[in-house]
Amino acid sequence: MGRRARQLSLSEADRAELERIVRSRTEPHQRVERARIILGCFAGEAQNVLAKRLGTRPNTISKWRGRFAQFGMKGLEDAPRSGKPKKHVGLREKVLKTLETPAPKGQAAWDGLSLAETLGAKKSSIYAILRTDGVQLQRKRSWCVSTDANFAAKAADIIGLYLQPPRASAGSFRG
Repeated sequence: MGRRARQLSLSEADRAELERIVRSRTEPHQRVERARIILGCFAGEAQNVLAKRLGTRPNTISKWRGRFAQFGMKGLEDAPRSGKPKKHVGLREKVLKTLETPAPKGQAAWDGLSLAETLGAKKSSIYAILRTDGVQLQRKRSWCVSTDANFAAKAADIIGLYLQPPRASAGSFRG
């Protein structure tokens, strides 16, 4: 006979969350599978039977059961993976902040090359960040640029007039 599985405790809130995940149509597949594994373990299903029913291996059942026993609901998340460190740490914020400043002298607008030169980064890195954020340098979408310090208050007044126009008195219209 094999080893006895470690006893797990499941609060009502965790059970409700696991059942919500299993019913969800928008949760990632891996997360749904992990929730099914934990609920199956709490239903008292044997590891081999549960693995066969879910179409996975007993080792997978054991792994997620152990992770849940150790970390609770947080244990069902993917563990951090090793790998090459991210290259563009902090560059995205610098690019977006630079785009808010005036373009270099002699240019009407920023382009990828001038951004790369200004920030000391590779052109490909700049274009990757712009593509990820959906920023198109050649297309500017703004309806008004004002240097007036009171512009916001004035715009709010005008928009207010459109939303609630003043009522005309009965004698003002001539027909």
